[in-house]
Amino acid sequence: MSKLPDLKQYITEEFIPDGNNDHLADDLDLIASGVIDSLGVLKLVAFIENTYDITLEPEEIDPENLKSIDAVSKLVESRGISLA
Repeated sequence: MSKLPDLKQYITEEFIPDGNNDHLADDLDLIASGVIDSLGVLKLVAFIENTYDITLEPEEIDPENLKSIDAVSKLVESRGISLA
């Protein structure tokens, strides 16, 4: 089960038109697979900041930090937010 069920639900609702998230594994590269594009990255950053009440620094807004649910989990946890 995903550490970030809210994130998985958001990605499903916002970026997967048919709502079928069966292929949305926590380690799926969201950018390379085409689930999100450059505008989607901006929307994802806004969602992360609003949901977890953090402000991402410019250097944190990097494709490596946002490419998968696992990567976002690590980013959020690095800010001292427990997802357990």
